[in-house]
Amino acid sequence: MTRLIWVKVLMAVAQNHGSIFNRARRSQSVQMQPRMAAVADQAASMRQLSAAELSVAPPIPKSVKVELHSRCNLGCGFCAAGRRPRASSTMDLRVFSRIARELGQFGVERLGLFYMNEPFADERLPDAIRIAKNDSGIPYVFLTSNGLEASPERLRACFEAGLDSLKFALNFAGPAQLGASCPDSTHAFHEILKNVREARRVRDEVRQDTGQYCRLSASSLAYDPEQCRRMRPVIEPIAGQVDEHYWLP
Repeated sequence: MTRLIWVKVLMAVAQNHGSIFNRARRSQSVQMQPRMAAVADQAASMRQLSAAELSVAPPIPKSVKVELHSRCNLGCGFCAAGRRPRASSTMDLRVFSRIARELGQFGVERLGLFYMNEPFADERLPDAIRIAKNDSGIPYVFLTSNGLEASPERLRACFEAGLDSLKFALNFAGPAQLGASCPDSTHAFHEILKNVREARRVRDEVRQDTGQYCRLSASSLAYDPEQCRRMRPVIEPIAGQVDEHYWLP
């Protein structure tokens, strides 16, 4: 992979972020709560490429995200996956294996197996983790998930494959708020919380059996000043089930 290709990758990322968040700013053209539009505006201002990344010969990134597929099972109103749906597509694992091997050769240290998708919607996820860790020599593999399909069985398979970090995106105070952002998804709220609670138990069992440790965390979007209060009944019960919880603007 040449430096020119890396330049093109970085330019594509910059253009993609710009197009996503320019659409997010036009919040009045879609049915989305104003506080969610504000989150998109804040995110747009935070994601800036450095001068080094915009140079003719940018440095090789230490952290890279790769989508194995394009599917998401929620389609949240504040996320590009919900606001700009894509055709369903899947990356051949042979292609991923080549990409992961090249990333490892170029010194990439952290690989996220997700981007604008839900990683647990792909049953091949444990295989991809093993490819990254064992075959490509990438030391750190991480995921962010909405938790809906992160069943104990799938969690165990990923932990045993060598997953280093799993973050749950917990952004809703209850079924009604989830349904307002993700139509027809109110039923998913309690399933998500159940999977988050089970993750700690499964993680600890795998650690005891194999020595493999996966850090568990959760983040929440502060849609408005009241969201922290709304989510207190959700966050407090799971605080002891993750290693860290934090708020995003």
